[in-house]
Amino acid sequence: MLYLAMAVAGALILAFRWGPGLPVRVPLALAWLGSGAVGCWGGWLVFGSLMSLGDVTKQPTAVMLLTYAVHMIIGTLVAAVGVRFLKERAGSPA
Repeated sequence: MLYLAMAVAGALILAFRWGPGLPVRVPLALAWLGSGAVGCWGGWLVFGSLMSLGDVTKQPTAVMLLTYAVHMIIGTLVAAVGVRFLKERAGSPA
């Protein structure tokens, strides 16, 4: 939950330019670390749940699979916001 909050906070600060006195490294690091952790963890859980072909009672429910997929989507979206921010920043004159 902490990584998800980090990812969302970093992306919102970057997207809406909140905290003008805040160095860019802080929200960028929050978004980068949070999105990586959330996206990779969701992917790992989906991969692990698809590999358990044994007992039906030990397989994850549809709600759990949906949660894992949402983790991966949030991680990807926050990473895309970071890429967009870096692309805009690289194109602007210093």
